[in-house]
Amino acid sequence: MKRIIFALSLAAALTLTAAQNDMAEREKLAEALLGNLGVKQQINMNFAKIKALHYKVVNKILENAPKNEEVSKFKEKVFAISDDILSWDTLKKDFTKIYAEAYSLDELQKLNTFFSSPAGRTFIAKTPVLQRKLVSTLQGRIKEAKEKVRKMAHEFMTEQMLQGKTLMPAPRKKKSSADRQIIQL
Repeated sequence: MKRIIFALSLAAALTLTAAQNDMAEREKLAEALLGNLGVKQQINMNFAKIKALHYKVVNKILENAPKNEEVSKFKEKVFAISDDILSWDTLKKDFTKIYAEAYSLDELQKLNTFFSSPAGRTFIAKTPVLQRKLVSTLQGRIKEAKEKVRKMAHEFMTEQMLQGKTLMPAPRKKKSSADRQIIQL
């Protein structure tokens, strides 16, 4: 019985060690993949835009505040938080872990091989342009569908009115103060 317990304990320990080693290797490969994908550059570029907007908003909110050292120090603290949270150094560990958990060791190796190849680098370089074109196309299709639905709704309403039918919704029941209190909870 002691041998069985020892064997099971040893097997569990070896399995745990293998899993930890596998995760460590996956994290290394995930970090390399993030580098191959240019995620740091994308994050920094996007965060620069977000930070600029954040600075504008904070300055707008405080535009009527007195121009003194206290307000300046407050702004510095707010901007320091933004700079810290919206930085690659803060997110790198999280991103690496997410990628390491999402892909197997074999998948990470293959992804790194592809994205470090000329074809993979071309894919990465062309992706932003393709995404802009895809979004623009999608927006155009949504606008087209919206216009068609609007036209159909107008025709339907006109037809219904010509037939003497009303399409006015029933009046809404006013909410009681108890209802409003529940909603606020």
